[in-house]
Amino acid sequence: MDIQSIAKIIEFFEEYQENSEIEIKIGLPALTHKSLQKELQDTKIINQVEFLEEFNITIKDMTFNFVIKE
Repeated sequence: MDIQSIAKIIEFFEEYQENSEIEIKIGLPALTHKSLQKELQDTKIINQVEFLEEFNITIKDMTFNFVIKE
């Protein structure tokens, strides 16, 4: 998963779910999870410095909750 994948999810829901708050929980393998956190840190979408097992980002009316899949 990368930033472009998140953007596609947002575009899809914007087209079909106007004016509603959406929460999405996404479980990712550990390496993918860490890679996504790094990418979001580098682009300053998230401000945390340390890597967390769970983190959230909110874009427009959508909250993404990313967790490490067990």
